[in-house]
Amino acid sequence: MARKKKTWTEKLADAKAKMPEAHKFYCEKSKQHMVVPAVEEIEGLMRRVRKGRLTTMKQMTDLLRERHNVDMCCPMTTGIFAWIIAHAADEAEQAGRKRIVPWWRTLKTGGELNPKYPGKGEIQQRRLEEEGHQVTQKGKKLVVADFEGALIGPRKASSGSKARPKPDLVRKVLVRDDFGLCVLLPKTAWSMLPPEGPARVKVDGTTRRVTVQSEQCDCQGKGIHEHRFLSLPKSARLKQGDRVAIAYL
Repeated sequence: MARKKKTWTEKLADAKAKMPEAHKFYCEKSKQHMVVPAVEEIEGLMRRVRKGRLTTMKQMTDLLRERHNVDMCCPMTTGIFAWIIAHAADEAEQAGRKRIVPWWRTLKTGGELNPKYPGKGEIQQRRLEEEGHQVTQKGKKLVVADFEGALIGPRKASSGSKARPKPDLVRKVLVRDDFGLCVLLPKTAWSMLPPEGPARVKVDGTTRRVTVQSEQCDCQGKGIHEHRFLSLPKSARLKQGDRVAIAYL
């Protein structure tokens, strides 16, 4: 008996189950810290693109790279997940669902339409043109004209204004048997770094590779809670009691 072919919705559910969280690792071949993003992260980035705006795969991988504080976000898996999300959204729309991920607003790097999306580019072209974009033919590729001007992202500051720099986090250097040379991170800084693992920060103005580590503690006798430490490299040439300025990249 032939196996029943999975729907795109089922494929998306399987992908979310297999990749519920981002996976960070060190690639020996490229000598880089990499991240394979969670499927829901990509779905969230695609969903936030409003009518009249666009995003590209490079813009998404750059944002995910910065979010996870690594050297590179895997473009292949990001593209595969976006492809599944697009087909699942189109399938849901055909079944009568009104609110879907606006997949047609996610372009390939360079503003190119994706022939692997539903309709092999034709549906994407039609929907983009309905939203006011001009699609042009470049060889065998379909490209959105002047797509850069429609990309989502923070607005650039006007020429007469200056961005306010983030204040450095000044902490006292500790020496612990389990974490080595380190500083204790306040909870207000936790969202700027991964929960545990390698990261890059500026230590007294110099970019260095550090490690975020955590421990469970009941130091106040009020129940178990978490402490997070930033272990510093020996190359920082610091000693116990020094005060160090940490700036997040």
